[in-house]
Amino acid sequence: MDKKKILVIEDESDQVMMMQTRLEANGFDVISASNGEDGMKKAYSERPDLILLDLIMPKMSGYEVCRRLKSDPEVRNIPVLVITAVVKRDIDRHQIEMCADGVVEKPYDSAEFIQLVQDLINLKKK
Repeated sequence: MDKKKILVIEDESDQVMMMQTRLEANGFDVISASNGEDGMKKAYSERPDLILLDLIMPKMSGYEVCRRLKSDPEVRNIPVLVITAVVKRDIDRHQIEMCADGVVEKPYDSAEFIQLVQDLINLKKK
């Protein structure tokens, strides 16, 4: 069975390291980008199985990244899981606007996080 590839688009290096450690411990390959522009480029070049996306980033916000990815037939089937510290009442509204496949608030429970990642990747296969 080949490893599933996850693209982490996050500008805080400690958050990237924490996610990468958890994901790799659960058998995923992880690539990362530290801003929205680089994240967009890697989404097209790497074709990940899932994208973990922060909302507040330099060069291009997560909102814009998500909007662009989900409007392009070439990559719109890649699930996008937003990882954010934005308060809950704002998340629900933005999730609908952006068509994200899920939202996780920071800080998050590791086991629930990994389960949601696996669920979204499994949904993509169907």
